Amino acid sequence: MEIREYDLAGYVCPLSRIKAAEVLKGLNPGESIRMIIGDTESLKSIAQELRTRCIKPEFEKETETRFILTVVR
Repeated sequence: MEIREYDLAGYVCPLSRIKAAEVLKGLNPGESIRMIIGDTESLKSIAQELRTRCIKPEFEKETETRFILTVVR
């Protein structure tokens, strides 16, 4: 199954969280996505959004300011 990728690294909070919420809203059961995040504040905010939806992502730290969250619904 193909995993769609969403590069949110160009956005900062609160826009990064809003964009992530839009992506999550369109996610069907069984689908997987990867979200690329470009700063720690956005990472914290998006992680909170995922917690409110009871979604536990896989976390990968690519660099000091680049993070990848893999989400399976």
